[in-house]
Amino acid sequence: MLLTIVLLFPKQIKKDIIHTASLIDFEEERRYYEKRWSLSAKKNLSPENGELVIFWETGLRSVKSQIYYGFTLLPGIGGVDTVYNKELNLTLPIPMSTSGEGSKFSNIETFQIAFPKYKDRLPLYIRSKVRFTQGKVAFRKYRILIN
Repeated sequence: MLLTIVLLFPKQIKKDIIHTASLIDFEEERRYYEKRWSLSAKKNLSPENGELVIFWETGLRSVKSQIYYGFTLLPGIGGVDTVYNKELNLTLPIPMSTSGEGSKFSNIETFQIAFPKYKDRLPLYIRSKVRFTQGKVAFRKYRILIN
């Protein structure tokens, strides 16, 4: 059985690949992709018509930690055992079989469960500017959301 994987690139990414290959003098790759995708790279870009894109990381990622909760298994009456946690004030009855091998929850009397917890960290910087010979430009704020 032969498996074929086809990657479909948006047209803009195709143009960017060809353009980047042209800028870094990867002529063989540029010609290959121009022919394959029937596109061409922009030629003769001068510094006066260029564009500068700056990606500035303004903060820190959230830190993952964990919260541990300990639970105690309390034997019950009439086939109902209880899981108990004092911190959460949680009492959870668990019906158990009263006959055969299924009559015991297990040999465990206590156990812990770890729940993930994320702590946000504040940005290191609030404002910034880019200065160049023709003046200065304040950064524009964008937020990229990935579905």
